[in-house]
Amino acid sequence: MRRHRGIDNGLHCVLSIVFGEDRSRARKENAQANLVIVRHLALSPLKRVPSNGGLKGKRKRAGRDDACFLAVLHG
Repeated sequence: MRRHRGIDNGLHCVLSIVFGEDRSRARKENAQANLVIVRHLALSPLKRVPSNGGLKGKRKRAGRDDACFLAVLHG
């Protein structure tokens, strides 16, 4: 049980830091659940790209640089 809770807390921490999930203001119907799914889908390719930087930096770099975005997209 502790191991499962640690995994869950670790994932929440990553989503909170990389995507600012705690500051999300989505409150309407299923918006929160839908955004969690989108964030998980976006997190997987970011983790696959080898880089010295963190996930938050990779996300920002992919938003600014087309070559980096394509590298993340193609894994």
